[in-house]
Amino acid sequence: MELGLLNLRSNAFTGNIPQLSLLASLQILDISNNNLSGTIPWNLGNLSAMKTSIWSEDFYKHGISNDLWLFMKGNEYEYKKLSLGFVKYIDLSNNDLFEDIPEELGSLHGLQNLNLSRNHLTGTISWSIDGMQRLEVLDLSINNLSDAIPSSLAFLYSLNHLNLSYNNLSGRIPTGNQLQTFTDPSIYAGNPYLCGRPLGKNCTQNVTKGEEKEDANEKIEVIWLYTSIALGFIIGFWTIRGTLILKRKWRFIFCRVIDKLYDKLHAMIIVNMRKFRRE
Repeated sequence: MELGLLNLRSNAFTGNIPQLSLLASLQILDISNNNLSGTIPWNLGNLSAMKTSIWSEDFYKHGISNDLWLFMKGNEYEYKKLSLGFVKYIDLSNNDLFEDIPEELGSLHGLQNLNLSRNHLTGTISWSIDGMQRLEVLDLSINNLSDAIPSSLAFLYSLNHLNLSYNNLSGRIPTGNQLQTFTDPSIYAGNPYLCGRPLGKNCTQNVTKGEEKEDANEKIEVIWLYTSIALGFIIGFWTIRGTLILKRKWRFIFCRVIDKLYDKLHAMIIVNMRKFRRE
C-alpha cells in the first residue's frame, strides 16, 4: 500500500500493534497515547521508506493534504505539507508495550525520531541502535530498561535530543563524540545506579545493583567460612581432648600443639575480620 502517514494518536485503541511492514511507503507512524499492549513488532524494522534518507514523491501523492502537528523533543511542532516528505518518524509512546526493544529497528537508517517513552519496556538498549545514523531524537524515558548504556550511542552524530530518564540503567555513562554534547543531568535522572558525567557521581565510589548484590553475597560467604572454621575447630578440639583425658603424657604433648595452632588460627581470623569490616 502507498501510505506515507499513519496518525492514530490519542484514541482509545487496545490490543497489539498490527502488521505494518507491508506499508513500504510509510514515513510517519504515530500511534501514541493509546492503550496498546504486547510487544513492539520486530518487523517494524522492515519499513522500507524509513531505511533511507531519500524522500519519495509518492508521499505527496498518497500522503496528506494538510499541515501536521508532530510531538518532538517534549513539544509539539507544526510541519508544513511540503516539508513532511523529509520526515521519518515513529512515536509509540504512552502505551502499555512491554518486553525488549527489537534489534531490527537498528536497520531504519533514515529514521529521525524514535519515541518509545512511557511504556513498560524491559531488557537492554540494543547496540544495533548505532545503525540509525540519521536519528535526531531518541526518547526511551519512563520504562524498565536495565544494564549499561551502550557506547554505540556516541556514534549517532545527528542526535540532538536524548532522554533515558527513569529506567533501571546502571554503570558508567559513555563519553565521547555526540554524547559529549549532552550536559543536562536530567536526561539520566531516575537511574540510581548510573555514574559519571554529567551526573557528578564518581564511578569509583558507585557500584551497579548487580555489583552491589554480588559484593553482599561475597561478604556473607566470608562470614560463613570463618564461622564454620571456628565451630569446626572448637568441636574437633574438645572431642579429641576429651579422649585424651586419661592419657596424661599424650595430653600435654597434644595440648601444646593445639595451643600453637589455636593462636595462629585466632590471629588469622582477627586480621581478616578487621579487613572485612574496613571494606
